[in-house]
Amino acid sequence: ELGIAALFIDEAHEYRKNFFITGRNRIKGLDKNSSAKAANLYLKIENIRRKKGNHNVFFATGTPIVNTLTELWNMERYLRPDVLAAYHVETFDEFADMFCVVDNEMEYDAGGRVKFYDRFSKYQNCELLGQMWREAADVLLSSDPAMQEIPRPKITGGKPDLKLLDKSPVMEAFMKFAADTLNWFEHLPGKEKMRPENMAVPMMIYGMARRATVDMRLIDSHLPDVGGKVTTAVPEIMKTYKETESEKGAQVVFVDSISKDKFDVQEELKRKLVEAGIPAEQIAVVNAKKTKRRPRGHWPFPGARCRREHPGAVEAGAFP
Repeated sequence: ELGIAALFIDEAHEYRKNFFITGRNRIKGLDKNSSAKAANLYLKIENIRRKKGNHNVFFATGTPIVNTLTELWNMERYLRPDVLAAYHVETFDEFADMFCVVDNEMEYDAGGRVKFYDRFSKYQNCELLGQMWREAADVLLSSDPAMQEIPRPKITGGKPDLKLLDKSPVMEAFMKFAADTLNWFEHLPGKEKMRPENMAVPMMIYGMARRATVDMRLIDSHLPDVGGKVTTAVPEIMKTYKETESEKGAQVVFVDSISKDKFDVQEELKRKLVEAGIPAEQIAVVNAKKTKRRPRGHWPFPGARCRREHPGAVEAGAFP
């Protein structure tokens, strides 16, 4: 009724989690989550397609595939379902059979135990996959002349600098607790596993393990500071702070698992940086859950030590 005949979708990766059906429920790491806004967009695209065929739908994104295999298939499903049909991969399972290899791999679970899981380990028929993808997408590679004109800073040392941390006694105790709890759950009878008080045990242990890798005080705020990512990050941040003092450089630190009970990772990192010598007014704490989107060109950190144009909306916790 509105006469809409085309759709232009910016930041299209935000719609990558569309609903699909699969029989591969035992594959570890297969993301079967979906979002209401992705389903809503799919219905709108189908409306355009009924009017215009496979035309007049345009996606713009720098990251069409963020993390999982399903995103590649979903993007193709949005834009060129006719191509999926031509390649006989209209369902996700057909796509996975054609282009993916499943291996049984060893890894550690949330309790630190060695387990074997089936995973999508690599692509196959890659030339055919690339051909199919390019029927739906205009692709620019870093080697293309147009991309060579865009200045890009080089990573110091040529690659990320990974820091390996020793396990503290507190971490060792938690890992034993996590392993024992998972062992207890796995040996429960089927009916006991389905009891409301038991069903969430694996997810609870997984969530605790994620928080523990950041700081054990995200498990229990009363625990002492036994070192961890926050403590290790402070001297690295201070080193860069001093090295870039002459040009008033700015840093951005992304933080997951922000707070638990009375312990807040962002505030703890800020406290340690202030103790190390950075004035508090030069540190801006940004919380994605509390920070509204701002128009482009608006600097969201009025107290930061270096004011520069910010390229867009703030979508993650950070310390410049």
